[in-house]
Amino acid sequence: RICCFANNNKNLLLWAHYAASHKGFCVEFDAATVPIMMTQKVHYTNERPQWKVPVPPGKLAFSAFLMKSTDWRYEEEYRSFLLPNKTTLSHDENSLILDPKTITNVYLGTKIEQEDKIVLLDIISRSDFDPKIWQASLSKHTFGLVFKELTL
Repeated sequence: RICCFANNNKNLLLWAHYAASHKGFCVEFDAATVPIMMTQKVHYTNERPQWKVPVPPGKLAFSAFLMKSTDWRYEEEYRSFLLPNKTTLSHDENSLILDPKTITNVYLGTKIEQEDKIVLLDIISRSDFDPKIWQASLSKHTFGLVFKELTL
């Protein structure tokens, strides 16, 4: 029940690693909504975290889960930890139930398969969410991405 987030939808390495080389999609959340606002920044270090039991006073029990090698610094990652039995957030034992305003944008990868795009857009249209949909393409002038809003 660890959720990982990044704050840069144009990071080419994130698209390569986490969106099947641009065949996937990226979901943007409103950072002012629960549970997104409960995320914590990952600390990048070359030292492995040490587990101490019991957890010393003033330390987070999950602090080791907020550490990664400096090699991953480009991700600028944030994480949240949710324990269903301990959370006061709306859930159905397996999943959190998000407010419809939580998802603000969905970005489709430059190489998303047409079939996957149709399925994803159908899921969104049947949901309570009403995000803007964007299609990514490679910039003609830089090593970067540009997004064009799709009208459905």
